[in-house]
Amino acid sequence: MDPRAGKNASDSDAAPGSSEPRRFTYEEKVLRAFLCDGRLVSIPTQQRKRLVVLRELCDRYGIIYIADEVMAGFGRAGEWFAYDAYDVQPDLVTFAKGVNSGYVPLGGVILSHDVAATFDHRAYPGGLTYSGHPLACAAAVATLEAMATHKIVDNARGNGSRRRMHRG
Repeated sequence: MDPRAGKNASDSDAAPGSSEPRRFTYEEKVLRAFLCDGRLVSIPTQQRKRLVVLRELCDRYGIIYIADEVMAGFGRAGEWFAYDAYDVQPDLVTFAKGVNSGYVPLGGVILSHDVAATFDHRAYPGGLTYSGHPLACAAAVATLEAMATHKIVDNARGNGSRRRMHRG
């Protein structure tokens, strides 16, 4: 149930005036899967430009571009953050899990300078149950140091490149 709309989220995908689910184009499916699904997917090279166009649309219409890196961040996609591979810079990045290898619950938000500036004269209304927990933060620091020391992100990038070569 989508509390904002008062209906099931799947209902929002119905074609206008129809109870049938809307048929998404290939491009919409790829973009939707990358941005919303939680699975790690690669955007085909010819489709990567679409993220650049999405960034341009966000800029033109004052929309905040949010990158959800909970499942893809911290090396899982061969870069520190998955968006790094697509020549886009989000306004807001959410992350968790990979920041400390999941040893202790920890999540966070990275804000662009422009978004952060909106909180110069008012409190940031964010916060999670485990925000700033010393044990979780210590685990994050140790994880990030180990990842950098042992070149984990470089290894993930190399493994991903080899897998793509073998698939043809």
